[in-house]
Parts: sequence; C-alpha cells; structure tokens
Amino acid sequence: MSNQKDFYAHNLLARAMYLQFCNHKGFDPRPYPYVDDAGRDYATVALTYLGYDDKAIELLETDVAGDF
Repeated sequence: MSNQKDFYAHNLLARAMYLQFCNHKGFDPRPYPYVDDAGRDYATVALTYLGYDDKAIELLETDVAGDF
C-alpha cells in the first residue's frame, strides 16, 4: 500500500471480508477495527490484481458502515 487512500481501501476490504467470513460461519465478529490475518492477505491480493476506485470505496463504506 503506497498511500493513505490505499491503506484505507485495504482496511475496508479486509474488514468486509472478515465480516462475510463471520456471517458465513455464524460467528459474532470482534469489534471494529479487528481484521483477521486471512482477511488482510486476501484484501492485499484483491487490491493488487483488481485495484479499486472511488465507487468501490463508497460501496465498502456502505457495507461496513453499521460496524463502526
């Protein structure tokens, strides 16, 4: 991650992935800003290969908004 916006996008995506995992497994998620290592790794791979734009950040913010 090269700048603040990249870091923010990475954390949002990692949190969204973690929340999805918890939902899938039926776990209660740990409080924000916790993210598991797998979520961080998958977010790194996704952003490296797929990138992101402002719309993606807006969607991620909406998806994890109730979690803050």
